[in-house]
Amino acid sequence: MCLPQVRLRAAEPVRHTPVTSRPVEVDEDGLLVHPLLAAPPTLSLWRAPTDNDELGGMAGRWRDWGLDALTRKVVAVRRDPGRVAVVADHFCPGGTVRHEQVFTAVEGGLLVEESVELPEALDDVARVGSVFETVAGLNLLEWFGQGPWESYPGPGRGRARRPPRSAGGRAVHAVSAAAGERRAARRTAVHAVRAGTPPGWRCGWTGPARCP
Repeated sequence: MCLPQVRLRAAEPVRHTPVTSRPVEVDEDGLLVHPLLAAPPTLSLWRAPTDNDELGGMAGRWRDWGLDALTRKVVAVRRDPGRVAVVADHFCPGGTVRHEQVFTAVEGGLLVEESVELPEALDDVARVGSVFETVAGLNLLEWFGQGPWESYPGPGRGRARRPPRSAGGRAVHAVSAAAGERRAARRTAVHAVRAGTPPGWRCGWTGPARCP
């Protein structure tokens, strides 16, 4: 099956204007506090294993490493005008994972930048990403990138690029578990468009991501 496609040039970095007069709030555990979030961005090294993961033995290693039950401890919190940097260690039988989050107030939103350092022992984890949950009332999800169909990771040349697609009330992942990683998604947004909306979205990111 073929679809009409156009190869896009590499995405250019988005430049944000910091707003130092607007404070960024985190709780006593260094987790982001925001009125649009029901659960803050947290490190995720786990996803539900596929049949191939089980047959290949990867799923067993993930469980032995304890990727589904990380224990988090804050190492440092640095507060500057309009910016907070949080460093936390996550412990599991497979080793210690260092996770750094930088929250910066910018024009029109909040910039979240994250980096993760894995120990050598964790050489094939399920994913390296961040998961957060929005409040109820945001019933429209839009993204620009691969999809809307699932597609295996690879060169990406067989996956359609689409303008922003919406999914009111349907569970659609900008970055899904294994067979639909849309790593080239350039932007994702959630909106509230009508009253009586379903619960908010649970969103995840794999690899480098910037979320305004």
